[in-house]
Amino acid sequence: MATVAHEERHLSGAVESVWQRSLSAGQYYRQSGITQHAKTSKAWMAGIQHEQAVLSQVTNYTASLQRYREYVAMTLVTWPAMWAELSKPRWSNARFRLYGGKQRTVAKFWAETVRGAMVRCNSAATGRPLALAYGEAGFSGAGSRGSRGVPVKQMLKEACKQFPGRVLMVHEFRTSRVSSARTNVVAGHAEGFR
Repeated sequence: MATVAHEERHLSGAVESVWQRSLSAGQYYRQSGITQHAKTSKAWMAGIQHEQAVLSQVTNYTASLQRYREYVAMTLVTWPAMWAELSKPRWSNARFRLYGGKQRTVAKFWAETVRGAMVRCNSAATGRPLALAYGEAGFSGAGSRGSRGVPVKQMLKEACKQFPGRVLMVHEFRTSRVSSARTNVVAGHAEGFR
C-alpha cells in the first residue's frame, strides 16, 4: 500500500544505507480494526439470517414489473426484523470506532515515518528540513474483486499534514525510471501495461 524509503548518502554521492518503512494493506486492515469488525458484524447478523436468505431470492435489478413487485413485497415483509437489528446503537458505535481506527492507523504510520527520518538524517542538527517526494498515483483505492481497498486520498492528506509545505508530487513515470543509487535517469524503455 505504501512504502517510504530514506537514503543516506556519503559526500561522494554513494548510497551508504537505506531506511525503509512500509504499511501493507493487510497491516492497515488489522490495525484499523476492519478485520475484527467484519468478524463481529457477521456474528451480529446471525440473528437475521432468515431475512437475508429471503431477500437474496429476489432482486431489484429487473425490467419486469412483476419481479420488481415481488422484490418490494419481500422487502416490506423482512423490513421490521432487518430494521430492528440494524438500528441498534452497536452498529453506529462500531462504524464510528472503525472510522477512528482508520484515521489513527494512517496518522500513526506517517508520524512514525517522520520521527524515524528525523532521527536518521539528524535534521535538527544539520538544519536541513525533511521533504517527501510523493508518487502521484492515479488509481481508485476502492479495490476490486479479489483485492482490498486502500485509502489513497487519506494517505496523501495525512502526508501533507505531517510534512507541511514539504510534499513534492512526483510523476510516477519518472520515479520508476530514476535509480535509487544514482541521480541520473536509467536508460531503457518505460514499463508497459498489457
